[in-house]
Amino acid sequence: MPLRRLLIACLLTLLPHAGRAEPALLERYDGPTTSWSPVPNRFGVRVLAHERVRQDDQRGTGAELVRLTGPPGYSGLLLTPIGHAPILEDLQIEVRLRTDHPGVQLGVRVVFPRETDPNTGRSLVSIVRGDDRALGVRDWETLTLRQAPATVRRHARAVGSSLGHSIDERGAYADAVVLIVPCDPQGAALWIDELKIEGLVRSAADNAEPDTTAKHAPPTPRQVRLTQEGLLIDDRPYFPRVITHYGESLPELKKLGFNTIAFESTPTEELRDECGRLGLQLICPPPPTEELTSPATAAPWDGVLAWLLPDPVDEHSLDATAAVAETLRQNDTVLNRPVLARPTEAWGAWSRLADGLVVDAPWAPPARMLDGCKSRFMAARRFARPGAPLLAAIPLTHSDAYLRQVTAFAPAGTVDTWRAPTDVIAEATAASTDGARGVWITRNAAFTGAEGDERVRQGMALLNLNLTLLEPWLRDGRRAGEIAAREPGRSAVVMSRGRTRLLIPRLDDPVTQSSQGATYIVPGVAEAAKAYEFTLVGMRPLALNRLAGGAHVNAGDPAAWVLITEDARSAAEVGQRVRSVSRRAEALQQSIAVAELRHAEAHLSPLVLAAGSRSPDAAVLADARRKISLAKSAESTGDISAAFAHAAEATTQLARWSRDRVAAANAVGPLDSSPLAVQASTIIDHYRLLQLIEPLSRRANLLPAGDFEDHTTAAASGWRHIARDAGASQAVVSFAGAAPPHGARCLRIECPADDAQAPAAASVEISSPGVNLEAGQLVEVTGMVRVESADRGGQLVLTDNLGGEELAVVLDRPTSWRPFRLLRRALQDAPLQVTFAANGPITAELDAVMVRPVELPSAAKAAVLGAPALQRK
Repeated sequence: MPLRRLLIACLLTLLPHAGRAEPALLERYDGPTTSWSPVPNRFGVRVLAHERVRQDDQRGTGAELVRLTGPPGYSGLLLTPIGHAPILEDLQIEVRLRTDHPGVQLGVRVVFPRETDPNTGRSLVSIVRGDDRALGVRDWETLTLRQAPATVRRHARAVGSSLGHSIDERGAYADAVVLIVPCDPQGAALWIDELKIEGLVRSAADNAEPDTTAKHAPPTPRQVRLTQEGLLIDDRPYFPRVITHYGESLPELKKLGFNTIAFESTPTEELRDECGRLGLQLICPPPPTEELTSPATAAPWDGVLAWLLPDPVDEHSLDATAAVAETLRQNDTVLNRPVLARPTEAWGAWSRLADGLVVDAPWAPPARMLDGCKSRFMAARRFARPGAPLLAAIPLTHSDAYLRQVTAFAPAGTVDTWRAPTDVIAEATAASTDGARGVWITRNAAFTGAEGDERVRQGMALLNLNLTLLEPWLRDGRRAGEIAAREPGRSAVVMSRGRTRLLIPRLDDPVTQSSQGATYIVPGVAEAAKAYEFTLVGMRPLALNRLAGGAHVNAGDPAAWVLITEDARSAAEVGQRVRSVSRRAEALQQSIAVAELRHAEAHLSPLVLAAGSRSPDAAVLADARRKISLAKSAESTGDISAAFAHAAEATTQLARWSRDRVAAANAVGPLDSSPLAVQASTIIDHYRLLQLIEPLSRRANLLPAGDFEDHTTAAASGWRHIARDAGASQAVVSFAGAAPPHGARCLRIECPADDAQAPAAASVEISSPGVNLEAGQLVEVTGMVRVESADRGGQLVLTDNLGGEELAVVLDRPTSWRPFRLLRRALQDAPLQVTFAANGPITAELDAVMVRPVELPSAAKAAVLGAPALQRK
């Protein structure tokens, strides 16, 4: 018998150990390194603070503090790994904590190795919650998870019911302890003092990486989230520089510096694959939902950053699009991509429906586009749900309506489809520093080999160099406010990132901006901080003078950025980034200056020739050539900063000249809206058109009740009053007027401000009945307008459906009665409708509105409406 016992004992010692019981796990969080990891999610839950802290009223010396914020009704998850813990009767988990919000639950993450998740193709993983909930009374309390096998069985039955089959629990194990924390927009704090696990049995699998992948499973998809901080790809911040695809080669767009391509229709497999090879992200409409429901069919779409909801996205399409978004989310269970919408109104409703909004810049006359971009972005941020992420969409081409009208009037080859690159750069930079979580360049034309297209390409490359240099602050910094310079009308946006602050000059009009520097007073600057001025081509230290009110720093270059930091490594990093782009930036700026000069010579030389070689126009062109020559000379000697500065001066000078020509054309006579008075390249044709039609007679007025004498007659004729939002209920529209220019009454619109700080949300529109026009007909829309008062951005906008908003007449300051005129050409048999929109706090009056065709004799018709419409001689 003793021999038998000895043999059995020997055999037992030779058997492999399936597991080894260990003492209870005890973690008291006394060290400096955090142990609990927040689990990323797509619902806007984010971490405000996460650190180890010292406490005096608990065991040990430390605790782990986590502070979360998020929308009501959602929870954040905190996770700490525990290896492979088999679900045994003896398994018991305790967490000692305190919190300022009730409802915190303790749970475990359980892996069912014999079950495959239909959404991921991997082993089924699920969060199993215990029964205890924290009271949230700020006292220390203990949450316990007992009877683990029974709890897991109940959970498995519930999961199996949703999947339609029973769950195989054999071999199930817990790999992490989880805390489920209900969120609060104001923040919920949690202090974790102790984690204790009894009955923990570690298996041999703890020493190896678990194989939870199903056979032949597709690669794990990336995790993409869109939060109020912006886009995150696998928890790494990402600032998208987007351009709409219009058929060009993708390598060409990547070479211009774009990192994301937007497709207006679902891209082909070839385009998706090429984007993947080039490292380009995608934004596009979703494919058929059945392609998103399984890992195998969803894998080819992993390069997509976000799905774009279909147009239109106005307030009338909310219900239909909500159904589309809900269906998409129900089926997109593998990739779980954010959903974007591009509304033009109803920001609040759309921001609750979509994960993020794309804010399109509103069309406006060129001189007002920058202000329009800022106003639209501010309105979206004000009326969208708090924290809704916004992307700014900036148009690179003119509007379709404007291009149709100007092409109908201008000589062939004189119309420029593209907007001025300097304007686009200013608008995109302003949007990015105002809080946009990405910049999207939109367009309605493709890049071709034309010389005019090349200057636009170079402008976009320069824009992307700017955004790339600013990317660390745009991507994971925050906007810390705005400070005014000592010089009147100058200010800078302050971006904060770690121990650095970046001052970005607010160039409201880079074309007319003064060349003098600016002095900023920055509060709260540490004694050890240093300041630097940098551009795309150079960086130099600045003096920091600590005086009353803060540190004074003087930037010599009005367009340069100012870095203030107490971290020498941050300054070195910026210097390295500048050196990496400096030569490319200088070459681009010089190429842009040359392209702008050629553009001016090609389109504006008739102005110079008409006035003679000694004209101011000739002097501008000659001075621009001189500066470009200086840039080339500086480049040849290796002085990149001087070369860049001379080329930038030439570019700004030419842009200012073009702007002045347009402003001069629109400053003469009545408030004119002529398609030929928008671009400098067609100004000479604008003057010729006015000379041709001035002596011609006008036919009878086609617009009924434009005298606004009787409300009943106007309503019966088809005039309509439209309130665009709830704030418009404050507006008063009446037929009144103390001294109208014609008749006894006029149309009066009064929009008061809703508070003392911001313009009224009111947007009131008065639309005329449609006036039927014949194809080829030239018409004048005329009338009288007066602005009695306009405050804090209030505007009266006169538009029509043929010319659109880019050809609008905008009044934003008080004026006496003035005539206005819109010149339009009907391209087909269609109705013309005129709209008067009052936005913000403004009081204005209109009278004597008429639509009259211009009587064109045969000779004048050939001159005005020929093909091409006008001929230069």
